[in-house]
Amino acid sequence: MIRFVIDTVDTEEDTAEVTIMARPCGVSRVEGESDYGTVTVYDGLGCLLDEEEDDLVDRAGYAMRIEDEYSGDCRWEIISLCCP
Repeated sequence: MIRFVIDTVDTEEDTAEVTIMARPCGVSRVEGESDYGTVTVYDGLGCLLDEEEDDLVDRAGYAMRIEDEYSGDCRWEIISLCCP
C-alpha cells in the first residue's frame, strides 16, 4: 500500500499521476515508481476520480497494487481518496 498526493489526472482514462508520500516499511522503491517518486494509479471503481481535474490535484489518498479483473495486469488501484 502507498499513501500519495495527486499531481495530474486523466479522467477519461480514470488514472492519475501521483507523488508517493509513504511506502511499506522497509521498502525504498515500489513497483512502477519513477526516479522522481511518482507512479500511475487507477480508479478501478470509476467513481473516485469522477470530479473536475483541477479539484482532484493535491488530494491525498491510498492505493494498493492489485490484479485488474479484466486484463489480469497488476497495477496501483486507488482504495481511498480524501474529501476536498
